[in-house]
Amino acid sequence: MLATCPSGRVRWMRCGPEGAADARRGGSMALNVIDVKTIFGSWPKRAIDVSPDDLLASMRRHGISRAVSLASAAILYDDQPGNDETWKACASRPELVPAATLHPYNYLADEGRVPALKEQGFRFFRFFNKLLGYSLDLYCVTQILRQLGQVGMPCMMDATSPEDIWRMGRLSQANDVDIICTELGYIVEAEVIAVARDYPRLYFDAGHMTSPDGIELFVRHVGAHRLVYGSDYPFDDTLPSLLMLQHAAISEADRQRIARANIEELLGL
Repeated sequence: MLATCPSGRVRWMRCGPEGAADARRGGSMALNVIDVKTIFGSWPKRAIDVSPDDLLASMRRHGISRAVSLASAAILYDDQPGNDETWKACASRPELVPAATLHPYNYLADEGRVPALKEQGFRFFRFFNKLLGYSLDLYCVTQILRQLGQVGMPCMMDATSPEDIWRMGRLSQANDVDIICTELGYIVEAEVIAVARDYPRLYFDAGHMTSPDGIELFVRHVGAHRLVYGSDYPFDDTLPSLLMLQHAAISEADRQRIARANIEELLGL
C-alpha cells in the first residue's frame, strides 16, 4: 500500500497486521533511491537558484539518499571552473556524487581532459546536447566518448529525436562506453525496447518514461538491469517521476535495481 506523508515523501506501507502496526508506529519501508540526474546553481532563463544544501533538503524530503549532480556554471559558462565548483561542493557533501561535463565545441582530445577528470575522482559525465543545442554527430562528441570508454566513465545523453536512441546505441558500441539515454517519451517505447535489446551498453532513465506502463513494459521485454532513476531536479518536480517508479507493477527486487543497484554498479559506489 502507498502512503503519502505531509512532507510529500512517499513510502511503502505493509498491508495486513504488520502494516497496521507500522501505521500506528509511524514506521514504513521507504524505497532507497539514488538520483542520477540533478544540478545545483542558478539558471537565469528558468528563475532557478538552488544551492547544494537546497538540493540536499529536496532529497531528504523525497527519501533520496544520494544524487549525482553538477554545478550549472559548468553547463552555462566555462566548463573547467564549473567542474571545479562541482567537485568542491560534492567533496564536502557525501550524499552528492560529482558529475563532470565538457563543451564539445571547445574540446581538444590531445589535452587529455577526460583522463584528468577521471584521475581527479569524477565518476560520471553528462552531455547537455539538448540544452546547448549541439548534435551527437559532432566528431568531438565521439572523441569525448572514446576517451570516456578508455577510462571507464559512464555518461548521460539527451534524446532530442527518436533517431537519437539508435544513434546512442551505436555510439556506445563503437566507443565501448556505458551511456544513459534520457529525455524519452511514450511515443518511442518500441524504439527504446528494440535498441535496448541489441545494444547492451545503453541504459535508460526510468524517470523520463512518461507513459503509465512504460517501466513495466521495458522490464518485461528487456529487464530491470538497464534502467536507472533520474528526477531532473530542479527543472522538474521530483515527486511525479518517483511516484511512477513506486507505482510500477514490477517486483520489489526490480524496483530496487532501478532505484539504486544499477547506478551503484555503473559508478562503483
